[in-house]
Amino acid sequence: MYISAGIHEYPNKNVSYIMECYNQHNKTDDCKTVDLRLQEAIASVKIWINVLKGVLGPICAIILGGLADTLGKKAPIVYIVTLSNIWSMLTLFNCIFPHSVPLFYYLIQDGLINGLCGGSTWTINTFSIAYISVITHHQQRAARIGTLIAVGFIGTLLGPLISGVILRYSSLFIISGIGSSIISFIAFLISVFCLKNVHNEEISEHL
Repeated sequence: MYISAGIHEYPNKNVSYIMECYNQHNKTDDCKTVDLRLQEAIASVKIWINVLKGVLGPICAIILGGLADTLGKKAPIVYIVTLSNIWSMLTLFNCIFPHSVPLFYYLIQDGLINGLCGGSTWTINTFSIAYISVITHHQQRAARIGTLIAVGFIGTLLGPLISGVILRYSSLFIISGIGSSIISFIAFLISVFCLKNVHNEEISEHL
């Protein structure tokens, strides 16, 4: 995706030529120049993505932790799931228009959104563990946390696997984006309407 976005660096070159230059094994001098500039542009964007995540991540993680203590354990989960939905929508847009997004688009998607989530959308696991810890009895707590970790691990395996199978037998990359958006939206509905909010003062001593 970074490669397709990098095409905007070359308004005088068509898409197929740039992709050909990128994929060539024995590159011509012109293709070497195009490929070098493309890689430099992508590297620059990736650096700024990491800067955004590195600056915003720790700050937002501390703020989200405070919100969990003041507004309830549900608040950071809903917040992160909402941002994850925005991330999925941006991914879907990129699937629909793969050569229409500039490189700075990824500063918003990968840098800003992950930074606002506390460094990564995966920080939802941390707040989910905190949520499980206060709603389950101590005799069941470790098993429930283990189930959460197992489900997350299965998801990280099945997601890329399913996407790979789709791309192997279909050129419709958009299918993967649609699937991700649907799953994110379901997670949003569950977090908003199915999770009970829990405040510190409601936590029973026996937990």
